[in-house]
Amino acid sequence: MKVRLMNKISQEGLKRLPADRYEVGEDLDHADAIMVRSASLHDAEFEPELKCIARAGAGVNNIPLDRCSEQGIVVFNTPGGNSNAVKELTIAGLLLASRKIVKGIEWVKTLDPEGIAKAVEKGKSQFAGPEIAGKKLGVIGLGAIGVQVGTCLLVSEECPIHENYKNAVIKAKDTDTVVTGRSLNSPVRILKNPMSRQYIKLEAEAASRDELEKLTLGGLRRAVFEGDMKTGSVMMGQIAGLCKEIRPLKDILDSLVSDIPSVLAHAEQALEESR
Repeated sequence: MKVRLMNKISQEGLKRLPADRYEVGEDLDHADAIMVRSASLHDAEFEPELKCIARAGAGVNNIPLDRCSEQGIVVFNTPGGNSNAVKELTIAGLLLASRKIVKGIEWVKTLDPEGIAKAVEKGKSQFAGPEIAGKKLGVIGLGAIGVQVGTCLLVSEECPIHENYKNAVIKAKDTDTVVTGRSLNSPVRILKNPMSRQYIKLEAEAASRDELEKLTLGGLRRAVFEGDMKTGSVMMGQIAGLCKEIRPLKDILDSLVSDIPSVLAHAEQALEESR
């Protein structure tokens, strides 16, 4: 099978394609498949041999879906592929913004080296910034990244949810969740329990919105405040399989950002490769 690359794709992904079965390159004609990152395909002419287009990322806005559908070309993406890296960068951004680190760096660059020690001692207080400890953190995000960060924070000592909920996250494996609500265009990933299994059964039977909403009415409240893990809506992401203990929020944040230097270096390398 011939796979044409429209952008530079990470070797970590390409090495999963056996060389004896796949011919991979940027200048292939009559390709069976296309792998693309950011290149726009809206004006591209698709050859008759093309069977599928793979987007190395979450969105598919650079791919003409209607035309692909008409020509029988399968389009798929890789949601969540980079969510762990972005999750760590999100936490890094939180710390950078809160403690005014970037502003402080830019200010130091303006100082005279001769008297820098005295100047820093005099002016450093303007960049102290508020501490994160004790603050409420809201995660605004509907995708994999928001879910992963939020799930990690569920098992913090400071999170005001029932202990049964926290223990359920800790005990869960990455295969212990299921996505419900697809039939209503409102997908939610929750723990597999009697309620979620009944919900999936009703969805398969084409149940009405009223029936589905009746089943889940009050489900989140039962899970969060009452600790009902059987009939409650126990929301969590697949990253729950990596959450093994209840820890202080500070420790969780520290672990999330511990690999940031290597993540930044990897992002910089990927950016250079894409140019």
